[in-house]
Amino acid sequence: MEYAEDRAKIISVNKNKVTFEMINNGSCKSCGMQGICGTKNNPILHTTYSDLDLKKDDIVKVHLSSGVKILSAFILFLFPILSMILFYALAKYAFLWKEDFAILFSVFGLILSGVFIFIFDKKFSKKVHFEIIEVIK
Repeated sequence: MEYAEDRAKIISVNKNKVTFEMINNGSCKSCGMQGICGTKNNPILHTTYSDLDLKKDDIVKVHLSSGVKILSAFILFLFPILSMILFYALAKYAFLWKEDFAILFSVFGLILSGVFIFIFDKKFSKKVHFEIIEVIK
């Protein structure tokens, strides 16, 4: 099975419970978001379980399914735009509101999508499962 080249640094190990932070890799350098995900200045910590012999400061290769990555990107980047378009169309064509009110309603859709993303993140972020594949160094 082919795995992506996601690398992480082990922060702590407690029996088989492992806490790690993702390391910016080549795809981070070419990403147009330039650290908006939080990994530039505030690395995000993740916890998983592993039977590998790991120690603090080990560099490991981790795997997160492509489906989870694509779903996350859709929810974070496309869902707000689609919400704005949907709310605008609803106001303009279903409610027959004037342009100004339709635009304001689309902004309400954007804010509502932000609330949805916040709730979705709180509910499902603990269910995202990383797999530590191997120790690099």
